[in-house]
Amino acid sequence: MAAVKNKESKILWLWLSQLRIAKGFNVRFEMGDITALSKSIVANGIKDPLRGYKSTDKTDDGYPVYVIT
Repeated sequence: MAAVKNKESKILWLWLSQLRIAKGFNVRFEMGDITALSKSIVANGIKDPLRGYKSTDKTDDGYPVYVIT
């Protein structure tokens, strides 16, 4: 699960299956070796909060989808 702060300054716990990436958000075409990045995230978490919006879509389990922008 990922924690997300909404407009009311509440933290939402989301399943990763609820997150989508906005088209064109990541300008990288080749990720390369992201081993160091993944280890840093595991050790330190994500330092910059994710921003996005609640979509009208639902997951297969019926949970709301949030789009990262």
